[in-house]
Amino acid sequence: MIGILHKIFHEVNIVLYIKDHEVHVQKRRMSAVDPRTRLDMRPNILNIAVIDNIDTKDSTFQYGNIYDAVRSTAHATLRMVFQFQRPDLVNLNNELLENQCLFDIDISIKKYIKSASFVSTPNVVILQPGEAPSENKHVHHAVDMFLEDFGYTEDGTLNVVCDEAIYRRMKDYKNNEQTVHCILGQWRTNKAMCSALIAAFSGYGLFGLAKQLGIRFLDKLVQIADYRATFKVLELIWIAVGTAIHLYIDEKNISINDISKENNNLLKVWYNFYQWAGYLKLHKIGIHMANFDLQAYSLMAFAPLFPRTRKYRYAESVAQFLSDLQNNPQLLQDL
Repeated sequence: MIGILHKIFHEVNIVLYIKDHEVHVQKRRMSAVDPRTRLDMRPNILNIAVIDNIDTKDSTFQYGNIYDAVRSTAHATLRMVFQFQRPDLVNLNNELLENQCLFDIDISIKKYIKSASFVSTPNVVILQPGEAPSENKHVHHAVDMFLEDFGYTEDGTLNVVCDEAIYRRMKDYKNNEQTVHCILGQWRTNKAMCSALIAAFSGYGLFGLAKQLGIRFLDKLVQIADYRATFKVLELIWIAVGTAIHLYIDEKNISINDISKENNNLLKVWYNFYQWAGYLKLHKIGIHMANFDLQAYSLMAFAPLFPRTRKYRYAESVAQFLSDLQNNPQLLQDL
């Protein structure tokens, strides 16, 4: 009734505008915005570009039975840039680290890990998106757009962070005006490490231990539907296995390095799990503490598990990424 009355008032010019007018004004303002005006073009700026796949859906269903209707989706390449001022180096504040610690284990581990130095708060700019990253040429064009945005890159080099799928599409990228260093996104990599660890030890009673922890939907654990919950489950199993192993070596009065010489094959299996899960744990701590050396070394130690669990794409991408780090000392120094 109010909507009909509002339309009548609009027709007789009692109200000056309607909601549609506000929507049209908002769209015009959005289309007129140029995010490139927020870019910092001063010298000695470290630009870390980010590209990722972004999915959008209609806010509402089409008219009809909502159980039969499917909302329209669209894909695009998200383009962002983090701009850091190089000289403004400050020490990492411990308050920035993850506050949630499990049985103070994280605190004990972090005592032996050196925190990285941080630059001041970066200037974050969301740039115009590119086409859907379903083809190599679309991804390459999205990277070329950074050159158009900046007008130049420091030393003709652009550092781009992306996930594994986009990382593979950047292998044959070529541009005479700039050199692109692709950085494999570590959060997605850590999630892939969880998947590889589950696949490697699923046949040795891993799901039984997870069930004892109260996990009801093991299929969600395999799919890593909730990354944080999956990591916590693996972390709890790692703690339990580590406790059992240390109780065993104390009882037998042997060193942990002597486990490989034992005849207990089951013990050897779970000792391997203890090692691989330890690499996973260190990799995530390295992300939280911005210690890239710890991330790289733990990823290097964990990498052989990818091909063994038939995750060949990640095995290839991780090997290529680690090789690029060795061949580009400047990139390793920036990270």
